[in-house]
Amino acid sequence: MSEEGSVNLPEPDLRFELQKLQIRFGRAALIAELERMTKPPMGRPRLNDRERLTPQFEQDARILLAGGDPYKQTDYKIAKAHSEADPGHSQESTARRLRDYLKAHRAEAVLFRVIVARPEDYPHAAYIRALRWPIPTKYTVPDALRAAAAKLASDAEGAISGYREKLGEPPAAMTLAEIRRELRAWSPPPARPDPNSPLGVLWDLADRSN
Repeated sequence: MSEEGSVNLPEPDLRFELQKLQIRFGRAALIAELERMTKPPMGRPRLNDRERLTPQFEQDARILLAGGDPYKQTDYKIAKAHSEADPGHSQESTARRLRDYLKAHRAEAVLFRVIVARPEDYPHAAYIRALRWPIPTKYTVPDALRAAAAKLASDAEGAISGYREKLGEPPAAMTLAEIRRELRAWSPPPARPDPNSPLGVLWDLADRSN
């Protein structure tokens, strides 16, 4: 007993308490109950906004590369659909937060996916169109990303100009990879010899026979 007359109780000992519970209920029952109490809650794990919207960004990039306009589907509609499916504590606040995230990151995420797309998977015109697509002004995209897209588009346009010069207009379905492959395989026709030389005379005869 202390000087004030209160009783000093011993500090609780977890090991001792567990031993008492084990004696009373049995080891297996004690372990099972501890596992049940510490098991994480059931249900789908909560996704952060980036994880939640990544499939949307991938779909937007596919639409753009296929010749469509992904921004016809507004941020409002996207946020509304997601907040209705998973409202969190408040559907209104979730929708507002998702709209803010889309405004800050959507165009950047879509352009990045266009940049890393495989040129052999898309017709050359659609690929360049996606790289050159005018991003709505409300979105922010890093200058480095814009520059990377512009450089890829410029290189692609250079390859197409080279193809036109050497081989003519490329078919609409032709991919940029196919254009570059044919350009690498192309070799200039042999120079026509002097028409007064023996070889020139033979060349002229061959032309006439054709």
